[in-house]
Formats: sequence, C-alpha cells, structure tokens
Amino acid sequence: MYLIIDNTQNNNKLHGELEVPGDKSISHRACILGAISKGTTIIKGIAPGRDVNATKKCLERLGANIRNENKKTIFISSTLSEPENILDAENSGTTARLLLGLLSGLNLFSCITGDSSLNKRPMDRVINPLLELGKVVKSRNNNTLLPATVIPTSYDTKKTHIFTKIASAQVKSALLLASLNSTKNITITEPQITRDHTERILKFFGCNISSAKNSICNNITIYSKQISNLYGQTFDVPGDISSAAFLIGAGILVPNSQVRLNNVGLNPTRIGFLNILTKMGAEISITNKQVMSGEPRGNITAKYTQNINNIKLKKEDIPDAIDELPLLAVIATQAHGTTEITGAKELRFKESDRIQAIKTELKKMGAKIEELYDGLTVTGPTPLKGAEVNTYGDHRIAMALAIAGLIATGRTVIHSADCIDISYPSFQTDLQKLGASVE
Repeated sequence: MYLIIDNTQNNNKLHGELEVPGDKSISHRACILGAISKGTTIIKGIAPGRDVNATKKCLERLGANIRNENKKTIFISSTLSEPENILDAENSGTTARLLLGLLSGLNLFSCITGDSSLNKRPMDRVINPLLELGKVVKSRNNNTLLPATVIPTSYDTKKTHIFTKIASAQVKSALLLASLNSTKNITITEPQITRDHTERILKFFGCNISSAKNSICNNITIYSKQISNLYGQTFDVPGDISSAAFLIGAGILVPNSQVRLNNVGLNPTRIGFLNILTKMGAEISITNKQVMSGEPRGNITAKYTQNINNIKLKKEDIPDAIDELPLLAVIATQAHGTTEITGAKELRFKESDRIQAIKTELKKMGAKIEELYDGLTVTGPTPLKGAEVNTYGDHRIAMALAIAGLIATGRTVIHSADCIDISYPSFQTDLQKLGASVE
C-alpha cells in the first residue's frame, strides 16, 4: 500500500479537533488484566490496531472469554489454561514479552512466536530476568530470539529481588506479571524510571504494589499472591499520546495550522515528547486535565510555530519519549541549529533500526541528518523536498515520514504504508479530517 502526500500547492494547512485511538500500551495491559481477574471487565476506547488484536487473540487461545459490543471489549471471568496451539504475537513485541512473563507466572506450558520482524528482535532482555526469578523459558539462538517456550516448574520463585539491566517498561511489566502468583514478595529495581502503566493498572484492579523512586533508580515491590486480589473493572483507555504526537508535530510544522486533540493520555512517564517540544519553543497548551481509571488525560492544542529551537537529548531524556524520536528528527529539520539525540541505542531494536531508517529516508528528502551509534544529529532549518521513501515495515517510521511529507515541496510517496495499521488504522482519515491532502 502507498500513502501519497501531495504538497505541490503548499496547501496542507491543518485545522480542527478530534480524538486519537486508545493508548496501545495501556490497551495491552487492560486486556491481560481483564483476562486474569475475577468477574467482568469492560474496556472502553481500546486501541484498534493489529498489535492489541494480537494480544486479544493470544488470550482467547488461552481460554479468555472475550466479547466486542458497542465499541467496548468485555472480558468474562475465566481461567486461563495451557493452549493447544502456538501463540502468535504477530508483530507485537509487547504481546510477546508480557505473555512470556504472564505465562511463566501462571506455570502454563506454551510456545510464543511472531512474524519475521518480531522473530529477529531481542528477547533475552526479558528471558534472562525471568530465569533469575526461577522461571524456565527456552528459546532459539541461545535464549535470545523467538519462538520461545515456557516450561512449568515445581518450585516457587528463586530470587526475591531482581535488578533489570536496561530501562524497559516491557521487561519490568513481564516480571511483575510473572510475580503475581508468587508466595513471596518480589522487588524489581530498574536503572531508570520507565512508563508506569502496569503499576497503575495493577493497583486499579486491586493489586497490592508499591513503588519507591529516587534520582538513581526505581524500586517496585509486588506482594505475595496478588493474583487472588484482582477483580474485574470498567476501564476507560485514554487516547494514545504516541499516536497524537504525529498530529501535534503536524500542527507545529505546517504553516497556519492549529490542531486540538481531546482525551489524550498525559501519564508523566509518557509526556517527554511534549516537554521536549516546549523546551524547543513549540506552541502547545493543555486543558481539561483529569484522571480516569488511574490514568491522567486532557486536551492538547498545537499551533504552527515558526521559530523552533534545537535541543540536545541525553540518555536520561530518552525513556519518556522513545516512541516519538523518529518524529522528533523530522521536527528537528525545521529547528534552528543542530539537534543532538544520544543515549537512544534502544531505537535500533524496535520494529526496524529506527536510527538508520529515519536517517536514510529523511536524507532522500534533503535533510541534514547524521547517524550516531546511539542516536542522531539533525541540523536545520532545512527545506524538505518530496521523495519516494520506505517504511521498513515500521509504523512509526511511516507516520514520521508522512508528517515530513506535509512540509516538503512536491509529492511524497510512502511505500509499504499499510504497517500504520499496527497502531493507528485511522491515521490517513484523521489527517484528511484536519485538511491534509493525503491519498
């Protein structure tokens, strides 16, 4: 599938307001909690993309009773059991890593695989700490790649304090899910604070969990046998800040634009992108702040900003903005001076090598961008020109290039753009609603 952005007349002024799809990270977790909690769980505003659907299909294979009605996803109390077939996480790293934690904690024999892209992504970052915890997981390539098999054990947790080597919400979440059935209190220490959706949703469903944060690390303790404390809830998923980011970026970059996005998640561990844009001088405002289902949210307005400043980002800035960094590279092409992003090596292990991908494709459009081993440098402001570009099957690269196309002269053709459906199926439609010339 091609996505074509026609800017030959420089007429892509964007105006209007809308709601972006539900948060993908939160939707995965809500589905998993709904599947293992007593009673009925109703999830409103669930993310519609392929990744979350992969999680739902895996949970159904494990015995979850799921209904979809009136734009709600309903989980009826059920007991998960050993699946008869292999669980396919498709392209979703979150599905694979969280289920490895959940199933090892439930002691269910199971095998998890993914598509050709996911089966190349590192899984040892999750498998190794699960082994430390006392779980038995075997996978190919010396326990580093999918497919992976969870093997039941006859003993409880080996260690009660796990130190994760990398700052990853997926690793932390897998360990928390693996600990739900333990007869011991388990503490997880992560080297940097990462997104805390799992801790929040566990508390919302009744789990006794505590967190002690300081400037150096984050200690999370989950108390024994918490799976018995989980009860079904009505959960309202906020709009996905990582999806909203692309429309925010468009509002800032496209001349004479103003965009308002309603009910967007504003979790403090996810708004690094907004904080970065504010430091760069972007015109952004937030109204109607509130908390629902344990997650803060509000309305975000982004206005065209003619003078954007460069910024230097280091390792400590990265976790709260990891998904938005390819888009930030696009924005940096229009900033004054050289923007430097370092400490972002994790980008090389996403759906694509995002450092290499965004550098290669933006260069085709005339950007002054260079690759570092752990990041990028981008010098601006630089006029972009339309080009034929590739997505590498990566939804965030595809959408970042679409925003670049909105400010490039001429016509931009994005190849293999169907990957956008992984997280934001209505992306093209939403851009059109705001006035963009996209086909």
